Amino acid sequence: NDAEFINNIGTGPNGSVHDILFQNDNIYVGGSFTSFNNLNRSGLVKVEIDGPIVNDFDVNISLPFVGLGVEKIVVQDENLIIGGVFNSNNIDQFVKVNSNTGVIDADFNNENAFPIDFTNVDRIEVRGVDAQSDGKILVYGGTVNSEIGGFINRFTADGTKDDSFSTIDLSDFNITTATVLNNDEIVLATYFSGGFSSNDLLPII
Repeated sequence: NDAEFINNIGTGPNGSVHDILFQNDNIYVGGSFTSFNNLNRSGLVKVEIDGPIVNDFDVNISLPFVGLGVEKIVVQDENLIIGGVFNSNNIDQFVKVNSNTGVIDADFNNENAFPIDFTNVDRIEVRGVDAQSDGKILVYGGTVNSEIGGFINRFTADGTKDDSFSTIDLSDFNITTATVLNNDEIVLATYFSGGFSSNDLLPII
């Protein structure tokens, strides 16, 4: 019941929650926290459906910026693909994680996640990941500073860059989120300014 769940969650995360994924009677919580119920857990934690933390699941990532962390979690073949702003063994922002143990797949290739060469930027942020029906993975985000720039790239199930994927020029847009429709078409959203405009939604194939 709710009271039992709240009691088992305890103090919960010491930062923000950015995404929640339900899978096989477990809950994966991603965000910008470094502890969960007073246990050291950075960015991603697994809890049972009634609230207790799964101690055997521990992902080795660090969060270099306050307020940023794991932004999106998706399932792929009983594993997790997570995207965000984090570091792990010189792998940044886009990794495959064993859903049972939290171990990061070292063979998963995430090179060239950023297809646009941005210059004079403070940092490049992965703001999310998503999966298409064929198992291919989308990675999207943008830059941080006065220069606006966005990107989206696609990878095969093993993390290899999909060179067949090309999109419109996104250098004038800062991508905040995206969704994959039932027909596998993609809709991107950018920062809104001065109210909502259809120009802030970018449908691409």
